[in-house]
Amino acid sequence: MFSYTMHAWKKPPANFFKLNVDGTRVSPIGKIGAGGVIRNHYGDWISGFQINLGVGEILDAEVWSFFQSLKLVVSLNIKNLIIESDYAILVQLMNNSEFGNHPLRSLLQGCNSLMNKMESATLSHIFR
Repeated sequence: MFSYTMHAWKKPPANFFKLNVDGTRVSPIGKIGAGGVIRNHYGDWISGFQINLGVGEILDAEVWSFFQSLKLVVSLNIKNLIIESDYAILVQLMNNSEFGNHPLRSLLQGCNSLMNKMESATLSHIFR
């Protein structure tokens, strides 16, 4: 017996933007990439990017995607943001905000600093 659930993208509320971030890794060669897209409360595309990051792990790709996306958001002077990622580990790391001796600590702290530049920024896990 199979169960199928449909998940659809939802527009953010008025005066908010939505950022969707994602990283990717091609196994077994380990090439990683990142991308992000920003939409307004009408669902209109505002900006986005994609970047080749070389070789690494999926967590590297996901965190770099998040960091690069937040840099783009700040450059656009967006103040109210809903962020969605399908990578639960990233969401857990950021929501914990105690990075300890994590190998990506500096990058995660950079993400935290960028989020703090906004009036409202929330990060949540979504299913794709």
